[in-house]
Amino acid sequence: AYWKEMGYVEPRSVVVKFVSGVLSIAGGNSLGREGPSVYIGGGVASNVGGALGLSRRERRGAVAIGSAAALAAAFNTPLAAITFVIEEIIGDFNSRFLGRVLFASVLGAFTVHALIGRQPAFSLPTVEKVGWTMYVVVPFAAALAALAGAAFQRGTLSLRAALGRQKKLPRWSLPILGGFLTWIVGAAVYLMSGKIGVFGLGYQDLSAALNNDFPWKIAGVMVAAKLIATIFGYGFGGSGGIFAPSLFIGGMAGFFAAGLAGIWLPLTGAERIVLAAIGMSACLGALVRAPLTSLLIVFEMTHQFALIPGLLIGLIISQTVARAAGRLNFYDAILVQDGHELHK
Repeated sequence: AYWKEMGYVEPRSVVVKFVSGVLSIAGGNSLGREGPSVYIGGGVASNVGGALGLSRRERRGAVAIGSAAALAAAFNTPLAAITFVIEEIIGDFNSRFLGRVLFASVLGAFTVHALIGRQPAFSLPTVEKVGWTMYVVVPFAAALAALAGAAFQRGTLSLRAALGRQKKLPRWSLPILGGFLTWIVGAAVYLMSGKIGVFGLGYQDLSAALNNDFPWKIAGVMVAAKLIATIFGYGFGGSGGIFAPSLFIGGMAGFFAAGLAGIWLPLTGAERIVLAAIGMSACLGALVRAPLTSLLIVFEMTHQFALIPGLLIGLIISQTVARAAGRLNFYDAILVQDGHELHK
């Protein structure tokens, strides 16, 4: 919409995305809310701009500010909303829309503060002392999380390609089948472990891991199960985003790496938390190739300054792994697969 339609978004599609996003995510599909939030916010702003007299060729700025405001409100992360819109949609830090994006993100943050509160998405114990021993494990944790992100991208693209070639099932039935397969995976994990993180956002289980209240071996199982369920959810056409699943997969991968390394190294509880946070940022960074967004969203969701050095190291590793896995980020790869050219 931003590049090919000059910012015009079909009004009906915004309503459909809102309803389908609520049903899909609240119904337990293994997807996140950033995709519908950005689409709905950008679409609403585009159509409000049209109602106020903007032509179809003048709505790019409206799409940018609507996307930033919606993402800031969805995650209570105004800084990450700014960098996401610039890194992923606009692609230019010198854009004339930058001031409007900043202002919109602030308004989105104020809105969520007024309605929900200022609390971060995850409440962590205060991380104070982090020893040098932990940094030996950082490359392993970040690489594991980044590889999980690369596996998600490759698995989703392969599934979408296979479903696009088949002619037996009508397209409208595919999200139903994806939801059913997600239920099978999630129910199997629940019967085995009593954990429900495969369904929906999974923040309850991820919060437990970020508070050192989760079995690290089960965390490894959750990485595989959430990865498979999210590939089913997205590949079959479910309405949702990839932020929440990638944060969950990466966080559990980092926590699992910390537990595994703890067999040989004396890691503290605070260091395990840091490694889980590094995994969150590394997995998201490997998928979207937006390092500033991946850094800031984890920082804003936790409010922990002590995480920053480890997050930076993890992002360097995740970007290296991502570039080795392919030249396109997840969003661009989906566009190319659907027949769109990336000329901007």
